[in-house]
Amino acid sequence: MGPHDAKLGSLRMLIFLRRPHMDYARIVSKLREQIIKFSGELSFGWPRVARRFIAEVVYGIQARKSVRLTEIARSLEERIPLRKTQYRLSRQLGRSGFGQR
Repeated sequence: MGPHDAKLGSLRMLIFLRRPHMDYARIVSKLREQIIKFSGELSFGWPRVARRFIAEVVYGIQARKSVRLTEIARSLEERIPLRKTQYRLSRQLGRSGFGQR
């Protein structure tokens, strides 16, 4: 290990220490709160299941930047099979009267 390697190591340490520390858990929590607030205003007066669906869809669209149900289902990262989540979302989307509101 020569003097060049020591300089490179100290440079890496300097960059690492100067990099702003981001608390990702706090950021994710804050985004979730904002999405829940927005979706709550959007689905005011609807049944609880429909409100949950709206919140999940808004979150999924934001997280995956896609409106496809498969991508929205992936973003939810549920412990059940992906096809079951996709089926549940599809069923909620097909509810009668959903498109008219």
